[in-house]
Amino acid sequence: MSGVDAGSLKVVDSLGTSDDLTISTDASDVWITDAVNNLNAPGFVGDGTQTVGVPLSARKSNAIVVGAGAGDDSIALASTFVHRLC
Repeated sequence: MSGVDAGSLKVVDSLGTSDDLTISTDASDVWITDAVNNLNAPGFVGDGTQTVGVPLSARKSNAIVVGAGAGDDSIALASTFVHRLC
């Protein structure tokens, strides 16, 4: 499940599957892609697909919390995301 909780972007593996996540951003959204599984993010662009967009305006903080859970997981921050923080 991906979404915003208490102003922070949260990505949580509630199924305990192996994930291959990439988190990136553009001028208006944070993009979460899982190369292996579909993402559950009700109310956000791409709900039920492998790529979900969360508007930057939906976040009230710069925090991103990832709970990968069980499984063999990979999490990458795309260079577009890193540059937005600088």
